[in-house]
Amino acid sequence: MTFLDLEQKINQKLFNQKDDLKEEKIQEIDPDILTKYNSINVFLGKAGSGKSFNILQTFAKISLVSPKTHLILYITKTGRVNDKTFDLFNEFIKIPIVYCSLEDAVSKFNEIIEWKEVYRKIKEGELDISDLTAENKRTLFEKLCIKNFRHKWLHTIVYFEDAHKNPLLYGNNKNLYFLQRIPLFRHDNCSYYFAIQLLVGFPSDLKTQITDLFLFPGYSNQQLKFIMNHINIDMNPTEFIECYKSLGRREFIKINNETGNIEFC
Repeated sequence: MTFLDLEQKINQKLFNQKDDLKEEKIQEIDPDILTKYNSINVFLGKAGSGKSFNILQTFAKISLVSPKTHLILYITKTGRVNDKTFDLFNEFIKIPIVYCSLEDAVSKFNEIIEWKEVYRKIKEGELDISDLTAENKRTLFEKLCIKNFRHKWLHTIVYFEDAHKNPLLYGNNKNLYFLQRIPLFRHDNCSYYFAIQLLVGFPSDLKTQITDLFLFPGYSNQQLKFIMNHINIDMNPTEFIECYKSLGRREFIKINNETGNIEFC
């Protein structure tokens, strides 16, 4: 086999598998939705800046147009929600929500991933549905919050309500479960949402993986310079700071960390 023959066979293989590969791409959910499938999203703003509102509004919109988004894993310190914004808008989110404490987050998420793998094998023909016992099938439906095998793949949302100094993410231990798992977000068909007040201390391994950063008003020039040193921004620093300072109270900047593109919202 020549190099040319090899290249042709590889390209043909890629063409034949393009639909399967698309599942693991960062891709648009809807033009009117801020975030994407298979993405890492950081909402950076001080208390009362609108982080929670925009995250929850995004979840509500996703629930209208994305039936393959099967559940939201909502991680808080105790497993209970202490967010008045959530209490106000919870009724608009039609996606099943699984509440989880920091203590149970690793086991709960790992369980979801394991059952998603069973689902994937069934959809791709590696496992026959008849091989599942009735009890296993009920458990799969229960753990994944689904009722059938309608969708080719499932999209999972993981929301860290207050990610700053979260022991699941912060610290010197590079072997933390989520620091190992989050970089597999595309393979796992997961989208992560982090609500934080400071970018300082946010794990370096995750900063480089951020898909979009949503920056809310209220930060000083010094804090903005730190952000600009860690996020890909395709704009002159002085011009960026001037534009940022002109933001209204409920406005924010969306920064695509892959391209550096900036959108004022």
